[in-house]
Amino acid sequence: MTKLPINHSLKLIPLESKSSKILSLVVLCLLSGGIFSLIGTGLASLFFHIPFEEMSNVFQNMEDANNVAVLKFLQFFNTLGLFIIPGIIFSYFNYTNRQEELKINRIGKLNDYSLIILLFILLIPIVNYTVKLNELIVLPDFLKSLEDWMKNSEENAKQLTTVFLTMTSIPQLLFNLFLIAVLPAIGEELIFRGILQQTINQNLKNYHIGIWISAALFSAIHFQFYGFFPRILLGAFFGYLLAWSGNLWLPIFAHFINNATGVLTAYFMGSETIESELDQIGTQEGSEYFTLIALLLFAVLFNQFKKAQKNPAQGGISF
Repeated sequence: MTKLPINHSLKLIPLESKSSKILSLVVLCLLSGGIFSLIGTGLASLFFHIPFEEMSNVFQNMEDANNVAVLKFLQFFNTLGLFIIPGIIFSYFNYTNRQEELKINRIGKLNDYSLIILLFILLIPIVNYTVKLNELIVLPDFLKSLEDWMKNSEENAKQLTTVFLTMTSIPQLLFNLFLIAVLPAIGEELIFRGILQQTINQNLKNYHIGIWISAALFSAIHFQFYGFFPRILLGAFFGYLLAWSGNLWLPIFAHFINNATGVLTAYFMGSETIESELDQIGTQEGSEYFTLIALLLFAVLFNQFKKAQKNPAQGGISF
């Protein structure tokens, strides 16, 4: 099979220890995120004719169509600044064979992508059931202020998601797919699976450690407590896809499918359908057996995926 030549240039800033690499990645994400947040806010103020000091008011009235456009504009710069740009910069300065070390030098086999879609469908009731369990967690009385803050944050996030997913045209649908599905899938998988997970697992015999630590951090960065454990499951799913296949494009695709499902459901069936129907799969009374069957089928098929990836460097499409 034919491969594109790989850049073998020297590392510009060699960081040998895991801790120095992880710390530099965190600092880079925070610094880049802050810079791009300021750039995005400044440009939004200019383009949408809103005084810079009044930009925070945009979050107070998310029902206004112009404010929604501003929020999406800001979200674009936040995703670039927090994930994509830091991932590119970190890779440029720390990796010699960047395509190979990030595991993006192979596209993979078509049947792998087909199986991921099936696995994701089976995962829906499992994740929904975990959401239900997560919501049962009640903090002690002395942490009530923290619990109130988390519930308020969850409500704000839900409101923001609702206004983002309100679409009336194909261009809005395509832009939402780009903003909500494509960019996060590439950026977050680059950071959490491509860099963080693989950095943690360097010289470790137990690759599960990196998978679950990066999955926990992936969930924590979303600041949604009542979706914390379900998102860990998703992060672990993405992590095992990479660990078993040696191909970052597979978790990127799975992440895209997860996010795009909500966007497409909202467009064709209405955003309220996500909460009233999609999020209820596997959680309704009497559906425990259905969820258990989905879990068993998921385990069997995921194990078959693992066995098929014993030689990830063979087969599939490479570039």
